[in-house]
Amino acid sequence: MAIADVTVLGAGAFGLSVAWACARRGAKVQVIDPGGPGAGASGGLVGALAPHAPDQWDEAKAFQFLSLAMAGAFWAEVASVGGGDPGYARLGRLQPPADQAAVDRAVTRAAAASDLWPGFRWEVTGEPGAFAPVSPAGLWIHDTLSARLSPRRAVLALVAA
Repeated sequence: MAIADVTVLGAGAFGLSVAWACARRGAKVQVIDPGGPGAGASGGLVGALAPHAPDQWDEAKAFQFLSLAMAGAFWAEVASVGGGDPGYARLGRLQPPADQAAVDRAVTRAAAASDLWPGFRWEVTGEPGAFAPVSPAGLWIHDTLSARLSPRRAVLALVAA
């Protein structure tokens, strides 16, 4: 029996992503999940990949930003190798601020994002497009970093890869 360099407990989208990343770097990986791939929370329909607000920046937020920024290439490689579509798309996100205080915070965060989110935006806009939620403040927060992932399709794509 071969000895694994890495053992991952859980064969959902997260566990299989960790296993895939380790295997791509040359590790011998073992995945353990008594329920099988996607048997837990990854059996759901929608996965949101949304960033923390770009203020009060710390190492955890910087790590999350890098992870989200690299997600497109990660999922494209999984799809290419395994031949399955993981249902990943960077679509951005619209959020309606509840009041003027929330708008003020969003404006401050937009300034921080211009420095901390290279290649992506967090902005306050008055023209959100046709599918905007109702906004009590009449404005919307739009970020271009958020994405969606189909957990079920992601699991199948990772298993195939």
